[in-house]
Amino acid sequence: MRLTTAILAALTLTGCATVIEGTDQTLTIKSFPEDALCVAARRNEPNLATTTKSGQTITIGKSRRPLAVACEAPGYVTGTVVVESTVSDWGAAGIALTATGGIVDWSTGALRTYPDTVTVILQPVSSPPPTAAK
Repeated sequence: MRLTTAILAALTLTGCATVIEGTDQTLTIKSFPEDALCVAARRNEPNLATTTKSGQTITIGKSRRPLAVACEAPGYVTGTVVVESTVSDWGAAGIALTATGGIVDWSTGALRTYPDTVTVILQPVSSPPPTAAK
């Protein structure tokens, strides 16, 4: 009974998502071609993380700001995917169940979460059309 009361008190006084999920998130970056160099960035954070092979993971701080993943590889046009963060389940619980309305989770960034996997597919550089012989 005391343990249950202590847990409920802790969740009421602090953010659910901050306590349960933390303020960082691990994402998997997938690319085609598989050896593309990919860079994750947000506004005012131009180089959060870099991957050099499809399927590698990065760890970034959670944020309400969109995350852009730009990939490049020789022979391909640079591709960029922008993903939005959404309110996590524990963040929603913090809003609904705490006296602070999720303010702790909002201030730490833990309220939001990005998709677990971001996939960037690069298009091959098209060769110029053949010129007519004169």
